[in-house]
Amino acid sequence: MLLLCALQRQRGLASWDDTMDIFTADIGIVTWNRRALTGRCIESVMRTAGHPFRLFVADNGSSDGTQEYLRGLHEQGVIQRLLLFDRNYGVAPASNSLWEFSDAKFFLKLDNDIEALREGWLAEIVRVCTRNPEVGLLAFSFQKQLYKKEYPQTRLSGGDVVQDPDETLNGACMMIPRATWHKLGFWCEDYAPYGEEDAEYCQRAHLLGMGMYYLADTDWMAHRTHDYTGGTEEAQRYRHWKQQHRARNTGAGGLSTINVLMYNLKLRPVFMRRKFRTIVAEDGISARMELCRDYFAQEGRKTARFGRFVRQHGLFWQQR
Repeated sequence: MLLLCALQRQRGLASWDDTMDIFTADIGIVTWNRRALTGRCIESVMRTAGHPFRLFVADNGSSDGTQEYLRGLHEQGVIQRLLLFDRNYGVAPASNSLWEFSDAKFFLKLDNDIEALREGWLAEIVRVCTRNPEVGLLAFSFQKQLYKKEYPQTRLSGGDVVQDPDETLNGACMMIPRATWHKLGFWCEDYAPYGEEDAEYCQRAHLLGMGMYYLADTDWMAHRTHDYTGGTEEAQRYRHWKQQHRARNTGAGGLSTINVLMYNLKLRPVFMRRKFRTIVAEDGISARMELCRDYFAQEGRKTARFGRFVRQHGLFWQQR
């Protein structure tokens, strides 16, 4: 009931059908188990966003009650688009499946272990992107609360002050304007089930000279993985699982390393199309994915051949 009331307050000005033009932002959340964190995330978003949005959620085959919980929110009208996949296809493919449904001016990728704390955070992100056309990507920085790290600040053309990191952005809460999507396309789906899709997206944005910034304030949100209530051992296993995939992708000769090298050498286009095709059942919710054969024939084989060449000749690339 709390969520439904929050949604009604958010709609505010008029009925859903009468206000489609004001929904300038869609929020996409991918889930895989961690039911408690997912609930905490969604409730905080509904309570504090301060700007009209549509909520899209994709679940990667959860087995802990998450899918039943999400079905309930969809029936209440809290979630506008819900996809329940038959297994874990990875963060990037599931997020892209939601992104395909979005026709909004802005798409916000939000991880399900993030809790929004400050009222009006989405409204401010939309304002910063709207007032400053040089913004290609805008994210919330968790670097200070997790690693005690901050970046130099700069003032944008519209007057807003942001952090200007000399590196890629974290994708836990990242806003992508539609204009950016037209140049870069989707997240790369080569790294499933977990990978470097956010950092790699920034690498492509850097090649096109796009502005990538963090919001100046660092107390709007909290990253809750480190105090995950599912238990210390379970949280540690989850972090170890992520670290293994990340090390495999970003190491010398890793898939992310290979892809970034190909972008820099113009051997692969920076506009990313989808590797997988989303197949939605008649109920509009149950879903699965299948490989796009043309992607495999054109991009997949080319990347595999180049990767073998690089590894055989010891040609490694230091990622930015």
